[in-house]
Amino acid sequence: MAGGKSSRMGTDKGLIDFKGKPMVQYSIDLLSDIFETVAISTNNPVYSQFGLPLIIDIHKNCGPMGGILAALSQIKTDKVFTISCDMPFVTRETIEKILLHQDAKIAVATHNDFIEPLCGIYSIDLLKKMNDRIIVNNFKMYSFILEEKSTILVPVSQNQFLNINSPEDLKSFNG
Repeated sequence: MAGGKSSRMGTDKGLIDFKGKPMVQYSIDLLSDIFETVAISTNNPVYSQFGLPLIIDIHKNCGPMGGILAALSQIKTDKVFTISCDMPFVTRETIEKILLHQDAKIAVATHNDFIEPLCGIYSIDLLKKMNDRIIVNNFKMYSFILEEKSTILVPVSQNQFLNINSPEDLKSFNG
């Protein structure tokens, strides 16, 4: 997922250099070792440089829900696994822990009662519900996740979700 506005960063977060490579490359490397198909959800054509399919939003400016809906619509599988491009610390073990719950319509990482909607599995069965919410401008992933009866909240270490949202964050992590 590399479709955010990056308003606090001032530039596209997935493309900024983080410890010698574009931040999105950490997600690409991790997911490529686990999944047969990896794609980037973005409306920015610059991401084509990574040689992966680009998932373009069907509904623009709908936040993560729009990106997940686009992925579910365009990837020909029953489930999609999502990870945000600004989570370079997520581990393979975390993804494998979430993948243990593939029977759920939603399985997402949590830490300290905080849900990480952009690190999880979403079922194609959610497509209509997501589309219906987007049509009425209800893009809130947190409430959608909690309302879905087959959601599994998978507790993981919070250190993996230290976000890099601003130039100050980038400087402190790149140190």
